[in-house]
Amino acid sequence: MRTDRGNRSALWAELAQGRLRRGWAEDQDLRKLQAVARGDGVWTESQRAAARNRRMLSSEPNSIQTGDVIIVPHMPAEGRWSLARVVGPYEYGSADGWADYRHILPVELLSSSSGIDPNRPLISKQLRSSLKNQNRMWNIDPVGPDVETLVTDLGK
Repeated sequence: MRTDRGNRSALWAELAQGRLRRGWAEDQDLRKLQAVARGDGVWTESQRAAARNRRMLSSEPNSIQTGDVIIVPHMPAEGRWSLARVVGPYEYGSADGWADYRHILPVELLSSSSGIDPNRPLISKQLRSSLKNQNRMWNIDPVGPDVETLVTDLGK
């Protein structure tokens, strides 16, 4: 899952505290989008644009579930990765100090404060290649065993 590289320090501080934040317009609480998709209303233009992010809701098809491991490229620094395990369901955060980035997955950070060097020998070429995906969120199940090897190596 990609995050905003332009606001890395604030997003890293949140990730280190167990909150993986994503941002888009404030009228897009994913639970409301899900209700709209069931026919309970009409999406705004910005809500239509964000519909692809509904996979943060555990009730969506092919969605992120508690226990899943997420790789966050370019976090905490450019060219590094962070690894986190989802520990709870999607939350839509308050605006307290956040005009954006109000979409939150509770996580346990598995990697260190320096992140993971993607060129370390343990990381497979397939896993490295999967992180070249340009989408903001994508499924890495095909390299799941490689991710689990990395989690084991981190001792988590």
